[in-house]
Amino acid sequence: MRVSRSIVISEWNDAIRRKIVDFWQERRVVFTVSEGRTLEGKRGSLLGNMTSFDMTRLITTLTVSRTSPAEIVCRLDIDTTFQSITTWNEAYWQLEMDTFESWLLYGEDKKAEWEAYYKTARAGDIRWLLSFGLFGNRTPPER
Repeated sequence: MRVSRSIVISEWNDAIRRKIVDFWQERRVVFTVSEGRTLEGKRGSLLGNMTSFDMTRLITTLTVSRTSPAEIVCRLDIDTTFQSITTWNEAYWQLEMDTFESWLLYGEDKKAEWEAYYKTARAGDIRWLLSFGLFGNRTPPER
């Protein structure tokens, strides 16, 4: 799955690069390339894909590329192997990208939006788990 965003910035400089790195490092990204026109990093693990409901634990590659003096493209490539991706998972990555843009441009962390997301997503996760347990492929009891 891919989530991407084009963001118009004032200019590409060391301060912007540092803000980008700081933002994504707080979200478990470990950078492998952090110089030049492109920043690349990874987060997650195969174990995270197999066991976690935390979307920051899935194998993900982050690429932030400068496409012009005043524009960057940020892309998350998420490996969804072993996962059943719900609309709430997709909403997580969209909100993460919205937060990145808002934080980079305006210093806003979208705290209220995250609180609302987690409140609603938890209820959706519980409904999803219950429906899987209640309606999953089960064999009838023996008589």
